[in-house]
Amino acid sequence: METVGVQGSTLTLDCNAMGQPAPSVSWFRGAAQIQQDSRITVTQSGQLVFSPVFSSDADTYRCVVSNSVGTASAETQLTVLGEYMELNLCQIPP
Repeated sequence: METVGVQGSTLTLDCNAMGQPAPSVSWFRGAAQIQQDSRITVTQSGQLVFSPVFSSDADTYRCVVSNSVGTASAETQLTVLGEYMELNLCQIPP
């Protein structure tokens, strides 16, 4: 799966997990587990939030859910496009 974000915007990656007992959610970038900071957080519902997302965040991300019954995972390739900019051109009289 591929996810596309725009540099400078907030981007959320969802990890929908259900089970009994309730599963724990972990996020990985490549092989490294995500370390939360002021810009990258994991919500209680398991979403990975970039606020804002940068082009340097482009990579493969994997959500791993597990409980005493087992483990499952899903991954996405994050592509980050350049900043959105609106340009209004006006005509200058000769």
